[in-house]
Amino acid sequence: MKRVLFSAIIIILVVLGAGLFLSTKHKQEATGLKNFYKLTENDPLFYSSFFDSKEWEKSIKVLKDSEDGFKKASIENYPKAFPSASYAEKNDYALGLKENDLAPYQFLQDLVLINQKTNDFLKNPSPKLGKELLNLYNNATDSYIKDAETKITALEKIDKKKNIMNKYVVFIDSASSYKVVKNDFLTIKENGYKLKQEIAQRKKCLSGKTSCPEPLQNTKKINDFIDSLNAKFDLKGERIDGIKKIITSINYPSSLKLSGPYRIHSVCLQSPDYQQWMYLLLYNDVYGRPSLVPKLATQSYFQKIPKEDNGKKILKALLKNGFDFQFQLESATYRCLDLAFYSELATLDFVKKQIDNGKIVQEDLTKNRDYKLLIENQFGLMVRILNRITVNNYSLKTHVLVEKNPPPEEYLLMVRSNYSIFSFPFAKSIWRIDKKLKYVLSQQESPALSSPEFFTIDDLKKLGYNEDEIRKFFIEDLDTFIESLLNN
Repeated sequence: MKRVLFSAIIIILVVLGAGLFLSTKHKQEATGLKNFYKLTENDPLFYSSFFDSKEWEKSIKVLKDSEDGFKKASIENYPKAFPSASYAEKNDYALGLKENDLAPYQFLQDLVLINQKTNDFLKNPSPKLGKELLNLYNNATDSYIKDAETKITALEKIDKKKNIMNKYVVFIDSASSYKVVKNDFLTIKENGYKLKQEIAQRKKCLSGKTSCPEPLQNTKKINDFIDSLNAKFDLKGERIDGIKKIITSINYPSSLKLSGPYRIHSVCLQSPDYQQWMYLLLYNDVYGRPSLVPKLATQSYFQKIPKEDNGKKILKALLKNGFDFQFQLESATYRCLDLAFYSELATLDFVKKQIDNGKIVQEDLTKNRDYKLLIENQFGLMVRILNRITVNNYSLKTHVLVEKNPPPEEYLLMVRSNYSIFSFPFAKSIWRIDKKLKYVLSQQESPALSSPEFFTIDDLKKLGYNEDEIRKFFIEDLDTFIESLLNN
């Protein structure tokens, strides 16, 4: 009897203990979900408001097609450009281009999935959706790190054969070296591992086992953004008026709309505090997709076309058509490594128009979750930027076909990978370290290099060119001009 009673007591205690355990676990999970939801709402990873998943996916596909196109043209023309190259050299070039994507396509695709899943979770939070979101975070971070590692490995491989690390590339107002770019990819990789740590913390947070990490604050970025939004462009003068007149007189494409100018920052454009004013040219490209081009509001740059025979078909054709100088867009993706201002400009323009149209008042920007996250991350509106890079890829393909001169693999990795955009150093939800990318050499580090000489509007006027003559150096549709050379 005593044994039966003892067994019954044990069973009751076990049941009560199990119930207490389950109750405690349930409360723990409920608390974890609540805290994880709050963190995801205020400080989501890999997320930006106004993200258009359908358009983003379309743009990724076309971007990949455009990269494959110029790579194919480059590989086919490499033997023609370098007939004395060995079989191994030709094979290495082809393999290098095939194996190394310039844009991180898997990561870009991961962003689509995460933004969709984040919206689902915020509408209907559950432990299951939270775990799925964490898995997507890990997948995206793996893709992010792998892309950086692939580019580091590729540069190191080329360096062993060609000793490139201390070689330089000169842009309009800056210079960089392959060593700088390699170190930037190492910093990107470091950011990827910081993301891994953050995700591990959030996983424990969702389980309720530990408290959630504090949301990363980015007050300075929001304040700087609002300051730029309110900055007034009051510079005047013949050159300033002339630049605007040129831009507004461009008829191609017919959909072109001018916005701004807005104040931006880029280490590529040397000026006090690296502040510059840029117009934003919005248009539908020749493929009918929304695209954009930033244009400096305070200056324009030109490159003198040599009259001696340099073997380049495009320059010969320009000379034949009366172009002593060729306009050089200072914001072209191959003229600057620090292109984060592309996203900044797109965001500034969108927010300003939303305010002007009465969709939101400026005082509510920091209170409204969607606008706050848009400003902090600035990649929700990147479709126009992806499309612009696509057009640049098509232009590169046409240039290769015309000149029969494919670019070196290391140049593509440095200048055409657009890592200042695709590593998202401007996005709080992706860039989680304090360290910044360097992009360019300091003026003290830059050696005296023989490089293409760039002339400003002021320089051309000193040489005796008047405003009408200078305006003729702007080719409204350079891509069509170059494509016409293929048929001649």
